[in-house]
Amino acid sequence: MLYIAGCRGHPRAVESTRAALDRLGLDLVPVGEIQVSTAEDLARFDFHGSPTVVVDGLDLFPTTDRVAGLACRIYPSSEGPREAPPVDDLAAAIAERAHP
Repeated sequence: MLYIAGCRGHPRAVESTRAALDRLGLDLVPVGEIQVSTAEDLARFDFHGSPTVVVDGLDLFPTTDRVAGLACRIYPSSEGPREAPPVDDLAAAIAERAHP
């Protein structure tokens, strides 16, 4: 999980990612968190806004939209824009990444 300090979606994204992993029977897989806070961090990570959920260094919800600096990210969902991806979307993306 890549995030910036103060991102309102970050706690929900961690919670939703944990729920998605548990749903998939991956309850022993940890949810790691990396705070992005410098220009060097932006260059090092494929950062598209906070929170960005990554597996093996790849964004689970790739987009061509880049953020300018340290900014929050909005995710589309069937209920409208959200600050974090929904559990169902996370579980599907994780399952797809695990079994392409």
